[in-house]
Amino acid sequence: MSATPSMPAKTSGARHGEPAASARERLIFKRSSPWRRFLRNPLAMIGAIVLLLLILSAVLADVLVPFDPYKAVFQETLQQPSAKHLLGTDHIGRDVLSRMLYAGRYSLLIGFAVQTITLLIGLPLGGWAGAKGGRTDFVIMRLLDVMGSFPTLLFQLVLVSVLSNYVPAGVWTVVLALSLTGWMGITWLVRAQVLSLREREFIAASRALGGSEWHIVRQHLIPNALGPIIVGISFGVPGIIGAEAGLSFLGLGISPPTPTWGQMLGDAGKYIQSMSGWYMIIPPAVVMAVVLLSFQFVGDGLQDVFNPRNSSR
Repeated sequence: MSATPSMPAKTSGARHGEPAASARERLIFKRSSPWRRFLRNPLAMIGAIVLLLLILSAVLADVLVPFDPYKAVFQETLQQPSAKHLLGTDHIGRDVLSRMLYAGRYSLLIGFAVQTITLLIGLPLGGWAGAKGGRTDFVIMRLLDVMGSFPTLLFQLVLVSVLSNYVPAGVWTVVLALSLTGWMGITWLVRAQVLSLREREFIAASRALGGSEWHIVRQHLIPNALGPIIVGISFGVPGIIGAEAGLSFLGLGISPPTPTWGQMLGDAGKYIQSMSGWYMIIPPAVVMAVVLLSFQFVGDGLQDVFNPRNSSR
């Protein structure tokens, strides 16, 4: 009796005659498809490239600046744009282009620092409130209600004034003031995401296996809620930069001579009526508008990436 020829073993994930390595490449390609949607989004890519260029210019400001951004040259005050000073000079003769590059360093630093601090506050609080429920959720939500009942701008002005008595006025005074008024939004977002995930089957399975509430929050709820949180962060950074600009415009932001885009807008506003320094307001206004739009485009692209309705595309 002739022996039955043995059939070749099927390779998991590989088509007939297809090498296993090729199957792995197809699997990786398939798993990366959400990010391919981001790469195919032209506005998101434009926003990401613009933000990358702005971050690089801020990091390399020491190399790129044509003049000392802090040095006053009183013989060259309020000079309009020229070959020597491409964006002109301010009211004490400082080069506007040099100050714009340095201002980007501090404005972006404030935006990312505040968003990081608010995330460190809001992520555990929102996760714990949503997962624990009961009295814990009630106490945290009532705290949010009390904090949210104050007008945000007025609250920020009071905090900056109070903190200035204990912390030297500067970048970290503004960072603390904006962080103490900005953590509520992240907390609400995280709590809402955790509440939507709390009754899922894998959470019930983790509880059945004896997982503690903190283990469930840390290992299951927060990682699965990261998509909307990342999108929220991308939309939050430009809001923080705008809030810092508002404080600086009112004279309660970072103390001179440290430049920020908001402070430069405030300085330029003093010369709008006389039209002697009309050109000073255009660079910070345009750059802030570009930054806000770029973050908006990136946020929209990330929304497509993390949208579960697009997972099957």
